[in-house]
Amino acid sequence: GLFILRLDDTPRRHYVPEEFSTIQEAINSSGIGDSIIVSEGTYYENIVINNPPVINKDSCLDYHYCQEDGVEISQYFDDYVDTPWYTKDSECFDLTIMGQDSSNTIINGQGIDRVIRIDGSSNDYYSKISLRNFTIRNGYTTNRGAGIHASDVNLFMDNLIISDNQVNAAQYSDVYGGGGLCIHGSVVLNEEHFNLITNSTIRNNVATNSAGGGVLLWDCQDPFGNLYDCFNTSNLIINNNQATNGGG
Repeated sequence: GLFILRLDDTPRRHYVPEEFSTIQEAINSSGIGDSIIVSEGTYYENIVINNPPVINKDSCLDYHYCQEDGVEISQYFDDYVDTPWYTKDSECFDLTIMGQDSSNTIINGQGIDRVIRIDGSSNDYYSKISLRNFTIRNGYTTNRGAGIHASDVNLFMDNLIISDNQVNAAQYSDVYGGGGLCIHGSVVLNEEHFNLITNSTIRNNVATNSAGGGVLLWDCQDPFGNLYDCFNTSNLIINNNQATNGGG
């Protein structure tokens, strides 16, 4: 899933399945700042987003600057979770992927691989990706993050149901797991790495021979080896997840 570079840098909207038959095809045809609008339905996909670029080093991070109907919105991260999602316009993000609703827009990993894998950059700034209004289910991996695996990105998630995903490690390791979600990242020198999930449910996920049936936070440390909070939540329900070590 590689981004394309355009001479015209105006963000665009792409529609699935009206314009592209799959979400992956829409991602592969997206440029910086684009939005992918997904109609209701079930999509049998294993989505990969590789090294998404950065549109604006300052947007949606230190002061969460964005535009909504021409009105400038700026606030610190602590206030971000209290701001309605409609104010988080796509101009804030390097890529927005948005379904109709988590109740009727489903991405099914078919039990063969992770449902969504996002591999960011190790450059000085992380890309900002918005993922909203999906059920993420039936993913599988033998190491980390069967539902969603996000590495070295700033991932903003809203109105998700992450369910019925499975990590099945060959032998026990406490650095494997995160049946539903794995956040993997560290602080780079010029910015902090934030991930936010709101109004969502993580349930019925399994991590066999590993840790964190629902969520695994891995390698959240700064360049000096100090641990930090890389995962922020608001109105998140985590229930009925199972793991060899740590069900939640």
